[in-house]
Amino acid sequence: MVDHLFVFEGEGKIKDIVGNYTDFRKKQIQDKRDEKNNLAQAQVQQEKQVVVEKKVEVEKRKLSYKEKEEFKKIEKDLETLESEKATIVEQLSSGNLNNKEVYDLGIKLGKITEDIESKTERWMELAEFA
Repeated sequence: MVDHLFVFEGEGKIKDIVGNYTDFRKKQIQDKRDEKNNLAQAQVQQEKQVVVEKKVEVEKRKLSYKEKEEFKKIEKDLETLESEKATIVEQLSSGNLNNKEVYDLGIKLGKITEDIESKTERWMELAEFA
């Protein structure tokens, strides 16, 4: 008959347990169950937190009303600028212009190209969230 145990846990640790071996084994099994339950609860909480973080992240990606309107306006502006660019390129290719007209159209084409590039960059930024 045993009413007192010394349990060697390793690394020089000895645990003094009051009770018999059956009580010790029941306590070990219960401790393992409790540990598994705690891990399961922690995992569920972590999954909930990940879901909440993803939801917040998705909410951040939505465009505001002003951004949606800007997105639509940029699309229309790009169409207009592209048609103006095509018209200027056609005029430059015609060969019916004098030097001053060619120079002026070249400058205008450069400005339109810059506008197209800047609006395209902004459109791409907004398109990521649309």
